[in-house]
Amino acid sequence: MYSVAVLDLRREPMVLSVPDGANGYACMIQMLDTSIETLSYVSMLTTGNKAHTVVVVGPEYQGLITCRPDRRGDHDQGPFRGHNGRTAVLDPDDLAPLHDIQDGFLLRPLSEFLGTEPLVDPPELAFMDWDDAKASGIGAFDYISMVLAWNTPSIEEIILMARFARIGVIPGERFTTDSMDDNMVAAIEAGVADAVAEISAHAKASTKLVNGWSWALEDMCRSDL
Repeated sequence: MYSVAVLDLRREPMVLSVPDGANGYACMIQMLDTSIETLSYVSMLTTGNKAHTVVVVGPEYQGLITCRPDRRGDHDQGPFRGHNGRTAVLDPDDLAPLHDIQDGFLLRPLSEFLGTEPLVDPPELAFMDWDDAKASGIGAFDYISMVLAWNTPSIEEIILMARFARIGVIPGERFTTDSMDDNMVAAIEAGVADAVAEISAHAKASTKLVNGWSWALEDMCRSDL
């Protein structure tokens, strides 16, 4: 059974309370950043199967953690975090104990956990309206530029970001083809079309539908895609 959360850590850290994994039930919470990079796990193997708390801290927080959590979460590259929780199903015909464990998960801002005044709310994010046609073509770079502003590239991605900038993909800036000639626009459009076709073909050829889930069974570590 799944328990999913999306965290905005721009204002302050969040405190995750994990309940007791009683009666043999095991749970695991995978922490992801916006590039779907796995940062750490909260689980019976990493943090234990007893009730505990974890403080999840964003990269821009400069304050003190004045409580004594059982664990302090990783600093990720950006201020947004995804939590993908899984709790093992021992008896499909009796889910009540599992639901009790799920109900025990609790996420609170650090100020609420400490009983102090919350910090000032961050500004609202400006999301572009979603357009399927735009996102399936060269316009996808506009959305990519928007998202890159929320997830600071790692040191390993500096060369890659310089290559992106050559075609106008710059974090936080609108992507436009106004300064490109027709040949360059056509080349980028052709590259996007080729990439979509190759990814789609690979997905169809290397995955198998199992109980409603698409499993990638082959070429998981290919570097030429």
